[in-house]
Amino acid sequence: MAIDLCLLAVPKEVEYILKKATKNRDSEYCDAVFSLPHAFENDCTDFGHSDWIEFHKDAQDLVKYYPESTFHSKFYLDTNRTYKIFDYLLAKNENATKNFRDVTPFFYDGIKHDVCESGQGFPLVYWTINMLRNKKKVLDSVSFEDLYKLYDYKNMVDEGVYKIEQLHEKTDELLKIFNETKMFLENALAVNGSVLVIKY
Repeated sequence: MAIDLCLLAVPKEVEYILKKATKNRDSEYCDAVFSLPHAFENDCTDFGHSDWIEFHKDAQDLVKYYPESTFHSKFYLDTNRTYKIFDYLLAKNENATKNFRDVTPFFYDGIKHDVCESGQGFPLVYWTINMLRNKKKVLDSVSFEDLYKLYDYKNMVDEGVYKIEQLHEKTDELLKIFNETKMFLENALAVNGSVLVIKY
């Protein structure tokens, strides 16, 4: 099964949902948290289960805290399996001599909410507003061209960069995700909350 990672900008009131998940750690409510983007768009199946019904209601209540009381797609980003490539390029840009496996990732880095785990066992991670600002500073300080100069296919294969074989030579796709990530970080700041990092 393939692994992907998405980013979701959420109002600070999401704390209510995360606290409820912690309180109900053995319920399906914790599993439902990973469906938050779908629940915002009212595209979430509740399976007739009370935990999912409750979660769906809580998610819909959260929408009113977004700017204009509306959830827009600009507050959600699917990295389309490129996140490890950018982790590598950003790490090399920061310290060309450091081993990729020893660096802090750009994307899947933050505060772990260990109660909520994806089906593949990855805990939910979130960025505070200060973490979000720092991430934005990192991306604003570098161009795609600067990063792409550090692209080293052989070394990336050797260091186990995820899905590099499938994405090799797809420069347009990498540029697209780079620009979309920059735009997402800008839009996320407007929410004035946090960013959930969902790896599944």
